[in-house]
Amino acid sequence: MRLKMADEKRPKNFADALSELIESRGIASDEQLARRAAASKTARARRLDIKTRTINNWRNGRTAPRSATDAQFIAVTEGLKLTQEEVAKLCGHLHHHKIRLKAASRATDAALPILNTTAESQSRAPSEEDPMQIEVSRAKDAEALPEVAATQTAHEMAVRRWPALQFVATIVLAGLGLVVAASIWATRQPAVPFYAAFPEGMVTLSTGGFVLPDSDERRFTAADVAGLTSWELYVARNEIFARKGWIFREPSSVCLREHFNQYRADLGGGGWYIPRETPSELSNIERHNATVIRREECLERGGLLTCAGQLNQCS
Repeated sequence: MRLKMADEKRPKNFADALSELIESRGIASDEQLARRAAASKTARARRLDIKTRTINNWRNGRTAPRSATDAQFIAVTEGLKLTQEEVAKLCGHLHHHKIRLKAASRATDAALPILNTTAESQSRAPSEEDPMQIEVSRAKDAEALPEVAATQTAHEMAVRRWPALQFVATIVLAGLGLVVAASIWATRQPAVPFYAAFPEGMVTLSTGGFVLPDSDERRFTAADVAGLTSWELYVARNEIFARKGWIFREPSSVCLREHFNQYRADLGGGGWYIPRETPSELSNIERHNATVIRREECLERGGLLTCAGQLNQCS
């Protein structure tokens, strides 16, 4: 019984094991881990560029390192400062992950010949033992032939309709299964906590509370924003809209709302943020800069950040 309980607590795959190690080290975001990995001995020696989206894909099970000798994988383990025992366990999960992928591929390859053989057998001529054909051949009386022909026609129509009825029934049952599964998932899915403040050390602000104070005056290039953290990109893109009076009402924007409220001009603090029900239009420069920042988030950082510290896929 003790052994069984221990197995249940153990991570079931590589993604779970990596996520638990990240959490145990107190790392708040994939961006933070990417910076640590980039500063590791292996990353500096090989001049590796550790991408945030690579770590995010590993942690969510979308991809995995090619092997335990993958340079980026080694840099991440060094960034996490894992013990030899922890590295060995993580490599074991990675090895089992590769075995499962190979087994699934072999099972698919093995199934293809069987499916082809079945299709060929089904495409052959009808069996000579078809009872309707025997009945027709044995009909001696000319008056019985029309009745037999009518029976054969009804039989053929029923046979033709049966696959269609099976298909419709399968679709209906599958739809009901999805509805039930979605209902169960919605009731079990835990609420995502949203941070009311930015993680410490992840956002550097000017004296006026801006990440990019001149984003309304100067056109930026990709090189101008490449050095910003994912949190700084998130704030910099939204401060363009805040200048125009945008109100951040969504729960996922609570950290932005708390941040910009510190600079509200209508509260007598001499700030620049004035919330408006109808925000002003963006200028051509502001629209261009918002696009440049969003492109950096989507193409280089793996998605758009929220106040939960998670990345959303770009649409």
